[in-house]
Amino acid sequence: MDIIFLDLGANESAIIKNSDDKSILINAGVISMFANDLNRKILPTIKYLNLKKFDWLIKSNGNSNHQIGIAKAIETIPIDTIWDVGLDSDSWIDEYIRNLIELKNINYNVIQRGDVIRIDRQSYIQFLLPVEHNQSQNSTLAMKIVNGSNSILFIDKLTDADFEILINDGEVIKSDVLKMIYPKKLPNNFSEFIQTVNAKMIIITGARTSKSSPTQYELSDMFDAELFFTDSVGAVWLFSDGKNPFEVKEWK
Repeated sequence: MDIIFLDLGANESAIIKNSDDKSILINAGVISMFANDLNRKILPTIKYLNLKKFDWLIKSNGNSNHQIGIAKAIETIPIDTIWDVGLDSDSWIDEYIRNLIELKNINYNVIQRGDVIRIDRQSYIQFLLPVEHNQSQNSTLAMKIVNGSNSILFIDKLTDADFEILINDGEVIKSDVLKMIYPKKLPNNFSEFIQTVNAKMIIITGARTSKSSPTQYELSDMFDAELFFTDSVGAVWLFSDGKNPFEVKEWK
């Protein structure tokens, strides 16, 4: 299984491809008058991996620029199923996404805690957050990606209450890799969360655009793990055979 975490500044996107070419896109970046993450980073990566479609698109929350990125991805790339934290019925762009989903006959699911995507016999994704659907789009995403004995905990921008829910999950959130967005402010229970996850590797996006504490040096001192910042390397590419530790592949 290949997992590629792309550097899109403050934005979030990852591509997963397993050995039988099942594929997942996590978010699609931003499209605005200043940026087009889909054309700049995502489509070239899809071409490099020789992907013709995505079996699943997973969407966390975001503003209208993120939603435009999702809409453009649906227009451009064949997608079988969408898993989403929810669409705001009052938003014009979400209404447009609904119409695209219906037009292209895409399966659509609102993510609930406990939902599972079964990728193959040894691989699955378990959703840990959101606890419930929130139409204000403040719902946050946390999920665990498992391939055999390898695992990645993927978290969005979480609140103290969100972290508390995950901490109470105990061994469930223990993972080899933690993928997180650069924190503007560390929650009070962050140290306990990090100890519970006990990751050997931490991948952080959004460092280049963050003007907040803590600094990268402070984060490095805080974690007893190997740290990767996507803005330093362009992307972080992991390979998992489901048995041995994750391999970090060279990104070009």
